[in-house]
Amino acid sequence: MSILLQFVFGLACLAALNTALVTCYNVRPEIVKAAEASLQFMECCEKAIGSHFCTQSLCNFDKIKPYQVLMDSFICKKKVRPIWDCASQKKDHTSCCSNRNVEPSCLSLCNGTKKVDWRTTKPISCLQYFKEIVECFVEDRFT
Repeated sequence: MSILLQFVFGLACLAALNTALVTCYNVRPEIVKAAEASLQFMECCEKAIGSHFCTQSLCNFDKIKPYQVLMDSFICKKKVRPIWDCASQKKDHTSCCSNRNVEPSCLSLCNGTKKVDWRTTKPISCLQYFKEIVECFVEDRFT
């Protein structure tokens, strides 16, 4: 088992547990950004809700899928808001989502500064824009 140490000048360095072995790989900048975003997301979730099934299931941009959010949201009902706050960094990503053609009725999911109005936002119909919303959360993390 390895853990990610750090990204340095486009290199992802992994350290094998219980050894002094460190291996670095040359990776594309967008992959580095995505991995850094997922690490930040996980760290935020662990601070907000602790190490938990919900953290492992929902707090990784690389692994999270729309159907998983839908199913695990029932199990993690009381933890969804802090997880969403961590994903969005409580920032407004509405312009990014609009540029990616997210349906206007789903744009409230992009605005991490406000609570989602579930009277006008229908989660099932917004699942088709999940990829675009997550891409905005990742992309805007570094702006």
